[in-house]
Amino acid sequence: MWDSEELMDWQQEAAAIVHDVKAHLKTVEVSQRLESKSSRIYLNATTLEDKNLCICVSAMGFRIVGEEFDTVNPEIEDNSRIYETPYALFTDISPLYVKSFGQALQKAMESIAGNS
Repeated sequence: MWDSEELMDWQQEAAAIVHDVKAHLKTVEVSQRLESKSSRIYLNATTLEDKNLCICVSAMGFRIVGEEFDTVNPEIEDNSRIYETPYALFTDISPLYVKSFGQALQKAMESIAGNS
């Protein structure tokens, strides 16, 4: 059992996730309609391919639970793969996420090489 100091701060975790992936998605934000609990939080995201998603973030990982913002579809949730990271989830479902991430990485590497 978790004590209060060990409980995950899901709002803080979600903010970090949004910060990490927002440059490679059209939109990503914490759901304002689905209730966040001590065990999970929901994100709404739109990929660069214009695919809307509702994603549950929990200690288990990242799982697509709906194909519309603020919507948990039990059929999708029950059949959705659980990913260890948001990067793995978006890499699996969004080729344009992979392209955008790769381009940003290349630009950063070129910048480092140019400063050497």
